[in-house]
Amino acid sequence: MTLEEKEGDAMQSLIRKRGALKDRRAQALENVEKPVADRPRVANILIKDRKEKPQASTSTSFQPACLICATTD
Repeated sequence: MTLEEKEGDAMQSLIRKRGALKDRRAQALENVEKPVADRPRVANILIKDRKEKPQASTSTSFQPACLICATTD
């Protein structure tokens, strides 16, 4: 191999490594940003579910006993 071929191979290797590094960096940024981007949507869904579902204490038909005659109406 001549010096020019070695330099060409070294440059190609550096270009591949740089491309792989950029790909890994982009993938890492996507993984970090995804949960942050999804949080408001998930939070809105959870808030909607809370609003639509009645609370257990309000949905039951509990009636307190009458203090005078100790019966329930």
